[in-house]
Amino acid sequence: MKKEQEAGAQAWKTMAEEAVARSIDKLARISSGRWALKDIEVAVSAGALDPSGDQDGAGVIFTVSGPGSLRSLITFRPGDVEVISRCFLGYSFVKMSSMNKAEELLISEVGNILFNSFLSVISARTGEMLLPSVPRCIQGGLDFITGTFAESMPSSPSDTAVRVRLTLYCRDGEAECSVLLVMGEELRGRLS
Repeated sequence: MKKEQEAGAQAWKTMAEEAVARSIDKLARISSGRWALKDIEVAVSAGALDPSGDQDGAGVIFTVSGPGSLRSLITFRPGDVEVISRCFLGYSFVKMSSMNKAEELLISEVGNILFNSFLSVISARTGEMLLPSVPRCIQGGLDFITGTFAESMPSSPSDTAVRVRLTLYCRDGEAECSVLLVMGEELRGRLS
């Protein structure tokens, strides 16, 4: 059983690396800085749904229409928003106690690019047309954001939860983000 779990995690890691490579290519084309993947970690388990901690952050929620069930939460820490804005726009936003609308739009756009790259890889592997919802940005503690995501879209015991933690390097800083995918049994079966 352990070998099957390791093989499953490796398959997800390969898929995540492909999706992140697509994201980095797109980010490089539309932003002012160069992006690179420094580190990637993949966890496939019910534990992937556990809250991320009590530090503040921002999350972007997506749902997908199409066959099966797929939803996603992409989270960023506040310090990473500064690095992302500097790399994406060429300058940092003024530090405030909470994110302003411009920062929310930026985080939503970067989250959208990341999620659509994952969605593109999943769609290509399943042969299904999957359409994402409009991104919804929320702020608060990362545990609150993850909890809100889990409560607003309850998962069934047969769902697969995958958390991909990325460390992206850009210019003179690093930004960490977490991509949580929750997939129904039907869609997961088509990926196998």
